[in-house]
Amino acid sequence: MSLSLRITVASVSVLTMSKMGMFSIARSFVVGDECIAAIHRTSDHWITNTARGGKASGLPVNGELAEISLKAASAVGGGIVAIDLFETGEGLKVNEVNYTMEFKNSVATTGVDIPGKIADYVVDACRR
Repeated sequence: MSLSLRITVASVSVLTMSKMGMFSIARSFVVGDECIAAIHRTSDHWITNTARGGKASGLPVNGELAEISLKAASAVGGGIVAIDLFETGEGLKVNEVNYTMEFKNSVATTGVDIPGKIADYVVDACRR
């Protein structure tokens, strides 16, 4: 069986300031075969990490977001990853896949127990 997968990686030049003077990037969280949550991260500078001052707001996980996130996760072996995405006029573009995900402020923002989902996944994987 062969799997054909195409992932478009956007360049940093796609990250532009919004009309409000803010930088924004989407982040989705993949655990196993599920995109469990997503956020928008915004900042008044290009560093949007919430641990470094960026602000998180909820982002509904729709079909397009889940599909591209799961494909990106699969391309690097799956497991537990966070996908950073640019929102462009042509749709979502993968910026990076993070195995060392940072989810500060994401649990309260999304209402999803991200650490709990990770723990459940790890326990299930150990039992297999």
